[in-house]
Amino acid sequence: MPVGDGGINTKHFDKLVHIMMYAGVSFLMLPSYWKGDFNRQSISYTFLFSVSYGFLLEILQNTSISQREFDIFDIIANMIGAMAGIIIFKVYKKVFI
Repeated sequence: MPVGDGGINTKHFDKLVHIMMYAGVSFLMLPSYWKGDFNRQSISYTFLFSVSYGFLLEILQNTSISQREFDIFDIIANMIGAMAGIIIFKVYKKVFI
């Protein structure tokens, strides 16, 4: 998409959306694994599920008849978002719980 007068560059805006969505998924998923202790297993499960889900969606959109294509940078954005959600949850837990 082009940049309009006074507008923002939306060329890579979808990466920011990926980061925010996967941060939200990770943040909301962690309490289901968390059993009073913020451990490596809960972090691993959350990260692995989020990244695997994102990778599967990228593969499916590449094989479907839609106009979307596989993009490695979407997967990287998903990984960044998943880690951001985990970090945000860790800070949230320390401050509010």
